Amino acid sequence: MRTIQAMVLLAAGLLLSSCGGSNSTCYGGPGSTKCSSGTTSTTATALTIQLDKTSISNAGSDVVTATATAATAGGQTVSGVPVTFSVDNGAVFTASSTTTDASGIVTATVSIGSDKADRTITVAVTSGSLSASASFAVTGATLSSTASPAVVPPSSTGNKVAFLLQDAAGNAMAGQAIDIAAGPAGVASGVTDSNGAYTFTYTAPAATGTLSIAATAGGVQAVQDVQVQATSTVPPATVTPTSATVAANPSVVSPNVNASTNNQAAVIAQFRDAGNSVIPNIRVRFFVSGYGALSTGSSIVYSDANGRAITAFVPGSVPSPKDGVTITACFSLVDFNLCTDSGVTSITTTLTVASDPLSISIGTDNLIVIGDLTYTQRFVVTAVDIAGRAKANVQITPSIDLQYYFKGRYAYSGSQWAIVAPGPVGCQNEDIDRTGYYQASQDINQNGQIDPRKSDVVISPVSVTTDSSGMAILQIEYPKNVGSWLEYQILVSAGVNGTEGRATWTSVLGVPVTDITAAGAPAFVRSPYGVVTTTAVPSINFPPPAPVRGPVPPCENAD
Repeated sequence: MRTIQAMVLLAAGLLLSSCGGSNSTCYGGPGSTKCSSGTTSTTATALTIQLDKTSISNAGSDVVTATATAATAGGQTVSGVPVTFSVDNGAVFTASSTTTDASGIVTATVSIGSDKADRTITVAVTSGSLSASASFAVTGATLSSTASPAVVPPSSTGNKVAFLLQDAAGNAMAGQAIDIAAGPAGVASGVTDSNGAYTFTYTAPAATGTLSIAATAGGVQAVQDVQVQATSTVPPATVTPTSATVAANPSVVSPNVNASTNNQAAVIAQFRDAGNSVIPNIRVRFFVSGYGALSTGSSIVYSDANGRAITAFVPGSVPSPKDGVTITACFSLVDFNLCTDSGVTSITTTLTVASDPLSISIGTDNLIVIGDLTYTQRFVVTAVDIAGRAKANVQITPSIDLQYYFKGRYAYSGSQWAIVAPGPVGCQNEDIDRTGYYQASQDINQNGQIDPRKSDVVISPVSVTTDSSGMAILQIEYPKNVGSWLEYQILVSAGVNGTEGRATWTSVLGVPVTDITAAGAPAFVRSPYGVVTTTAVPSINFPPPAPVRGPVPPCENAD
């Protein structure tokens, strides 16, 4: 098995045949077909391809399974047919074989590669004169912007707009090309830095009015409107936030040396109303307690169309204690000068400036521990310094995201329980923006709640810091009835910064082999999220095959 990135074409004109009975495979050029023995042959006249998903996240952990099938005109599948896969737009794949198997199929696993930009990827299969293709979308990039200041005097210089590009998991999208079009303020282009950030500096036009600054990066666009006026004309926010948060990403950042500003942390304040809708035009002033400075200084910034106000923390050359940097975001519906002014509210977050680079990894022995009502699986987190030496006393912070839930059921077949057709079908987590709030517009299956529930899986550290061997243990625990019906992703952050200061693990909730082979029905015999009510990919063996991903009709009901 090998990963191939470039397209490899089969020799043109290859005839696709398989000899019947005891005959071997037939190959030949146009107008001729030769078999090594016998006289009858079965010839493939159709080649199809099917993808198990129509879109995947750009966070990098998701993959698409492409299945190519060779068949006769009458629909009979043909084995031993050479098939070549190819992909475009920076994707990579691993093919299961170079020829179709006994069922007439060959598969390939496709991932997005190193490029996290939103885009369409086409998977093509070729066999002689036959070909087929199918496409899927890569989604999840977000481009946010903050103007500093948001109101600029005519012809003023040194004005800035900070852009921040992140993937679906909130991670920085570094090295992405970004293009700026700012009307009379000109154009610019560059690449996002290691924090996914890019700052556009411009001179305001002489005429007053609204200056629209549009940026395109990672396959998405953001437009920042700046008012060119002697005084502010940005309308007040009309709704008081019921949810206001501020967070730094990453929460641990390396010091800068020799007057560098390369190391930065994005600081994002998010504002939502009682209905979980975002609120634009909230006035925010950011302040930092020390160990560095903020890119926007103490100027007012305004929440954008996504309800987010952004600044960047630029550390100095001195490391801080753990959580030793406090950033305060003071906000109001209208312009203000001091955090103590009437109607102004403050929220805070902390981060650490640490000089010790770190690499962390996560792994497991794949054993499922059976409890009275739950299953438990343990993971080990390893931490080393830049020389690969074990790092002790590193604090780990684990979190878990439930990405998909599956519908389906098991039946006893032969000597084990197996998922039966139709199914399984995977449906995307209905809490798209992971706020934890119920929104009727996101309740795809119309059952009055968000599926899956965040509480369906609990993650906890067994040891919160690494030992002398640089290792720490964490575990996930979940009710037995949800086993095999959820896809999860563990994110572990370390207590010091480095290019690999985070690690992820993505899998489907495991179930023990003893419960699969037991005569009695297991707790997970029926998915708690419902069964499949329309035709889907059949399954006869455990573990479940790659599911069909939603939103599709089976996801739009609660049964």
